[in-house]
Amino acid sequence: MHLKQGHIEAACDAWRRSLDLMAGVRSARTRKAVTEMRQEPAVFRDRGVRQATDLDARAGALLAAASGA
Repeated sequence: MHLKQGHIEAACDAWRRSLDLMAGVRSARTRKAVTEMRQEPAVFRDRGVRQATDLDARAGALLAAASGA
């Protein structure tokens, strides 16, 4: 909802809190949610918005840990 309203910082903060809660969870549902979450702020990440870039890196690390990589 934050992103749709153009509030990238608030969106990234909400997603960051979600990633905190997902830490250590290894389920297909969690991986799917994180994968989908990474797609939404992609335009901001591609523009170099630090919050979106940091969030993407953290989400990628969570996915790697969840898959055992």
